[in-house]
Amino acid sequence: MKKETLRTPKSVENKVVNAYNRVEDAVVGIYQNIEDGVVGTYQKIEDGVVNTYQKIEDRFVRVFLSVALMLGLGLTQLHAQGVLGGIKVDANMSNLILSDLDGVKSKLGFGVTAGGYTKLMLGNRLGLQPEILLHYKNSKMELGKIERDFQYFGVEMPLYLAMQAGNCSINLGPYVGFGIDARYKSGSGLPEVELYKEYGGQKSQMQRWDLGAGAMFGYEFNNGLQVTAGYKIGFIDALNAGKDDATMLNQTISVGLGYRFGK
Repeated sequence: MKKETLRTPKSVENKVVNAYNRVEDAVVGIYQNIEDGVVGTYQKIEDGVVNTYQKIEDRFVRVFLSVALMLGLGLTQLHAQGVLGGIKVDANMSNLILSDLDGVKSKLGFGVTAGGYTKLMLGNRLGLQPEILLHYKNSKMELGKIERDFQYFGVEMPLYLAMQAGNCSINLGPYVGFGIDARYKSGSGLPEVELYKEYGGQKSQMQRWDLGAGAMFGYEFNNGLQVTAGYKIGFIDALNAGKDDATMLNQTISVGLGYRFGK
């Protein structure tokens, strides 16, 4: 007797294939939904962090400028109250101290600094002198034959220990700085680069904060006019992107004039 071979009907085979395809499509759809949800959530978190940082940053700038305005208005009352204080304007020369940036040079450029100060005397020859200053700094960055202007605008708050000897003074102390704007400019057809701006989701090239120390030497005439010279160096790497591979430290030399209010 001849055995019959069992065959799966074509319709059953098609149903199995269709069911498999539907399951596969469902799994892919679920995976895609999960992936889209994760990406969307990450994007919302990232946008929220960026927006929060921007709000804090904008608020900080407004506070700094408000303090500067209040200090400027307060200086007009210093003489009546018998408090020492004054205004100052400096010509500054600044550049960046570079490490591990082969072939790159930073040359001194000229800028201007303006602001005010108060002085709390702790004795006949010793006092504390907080200042608030607005800076415009300019230096040259060279890489081979390419030269670009590095321009910086920011706020700085030094706190000096002021030592007086007759009409001469020596001030030493730390400072904290915050950059409002920094950019590379070039006359060689290269595009301008905003150094605090994030491009394509990448980190900004530079970060805004600075912390360092300074020294200032001065001479005051009997009419309150002052002549000063100073030096400051930053301790915090100015780089943001690439800071693990190289270092940029701020350096500023200044000479200027000031005028003291009060006795």
